[in-house]
Amino acid sequence: MSTTDKNLNPKVTDFVLEIEKHSLQVKKWVKLAVEILRTGDNVTAIKYLSSAESMSDDLIDTMNELEMKI
Repeated sequence: MSTTDKNLNPKVTDFVLEIEKHSLQVKKWVKLAVEILRTGDNVTAIKYLSSAESMSDDLIDTMNELEMKI
């Protein structure tokens, strides 16, 4: 977030930070899943993809909450 974001409502700022955190975690898990798939360990890769899907759902919920707050 930029320095101009200091003017945002603190609740909005919290939601934006939460969205950023979730987005980075989803990206990390998908990247790990792809790397694991290359080794042939499909079971572990599916676990990471499942976690990424769950986190994506949380991300969507957080974004919807933010939209309602704005």
